[in-house]
Amino acid sequence: LNGIGFQSGLIVTEGLDINLFLSARNIPNVYVSEARSLSPVELVHSEKVVVTTAALKAIEESLS
Repeated sequence: LNGIGFQSGLIVTEGLDINLFLSARNIPNVYVSEARSLSPVELVHSEKVVVTTAALKAIEESLS
């Protein structure tokens, strides 16, 4: 994450990845959310957002 300048923010995945969740909780100000439970408030309060391709497709499907 440091390589892409990601010091704090939100990581959005298609489904729950327990290893990612457990790893991210050890990093201050980094949060993980599933695409299906993503809220606008999370997006607004995040400095940066990383979205997986699968999560982006899930978000697009839920909005169409």
